[in-house]
Amino acid sequence: MRVLAFGDCDASIGIGGLRPRGRTAEEERKQKVSKQILVDALKKSGLRSGEAAEAVDTVIAAIGKELKKTQRFGLPGFGSFHVSKRAARTGRNPRTGEAIKIKASKGVRFKAGAKLKSSL
Repeated sequence: MRVLAFGDCDASIGIGGLRPRGRTAEEERKQKVSKQILVDALKKSGLRSGEAAEAVDTVIAAIGKELKKTQRFGLPGFGSFHVSKRAARTGRNPRTGEAIKIKASKGVRFKAGAKLKSSL
């Protein structure tokens, strides 16, 4: 296994490909499973593997594009995504205690719909 440096973090190349430092192969496999579940569901409907993976990627890209454009995206029964804004603030460097400025940022939030909540 080789270790490559990418900026502040290291990455290792193992059997599963490139992984950020600290993430095990098992954790990487669990992360990929969610997308694979969607791909497998589309394959059962008659799509080939490549087409199914492309369809999942297209849906994810469309959600991202809509969030960027209107700040909201909803799937009735499943839930809704919306962009949240965090204001700039002053924080502390935990090592030195020095005050630092933290820039304003945006994040994505998800609120589960009624059907999804009741199915759990």
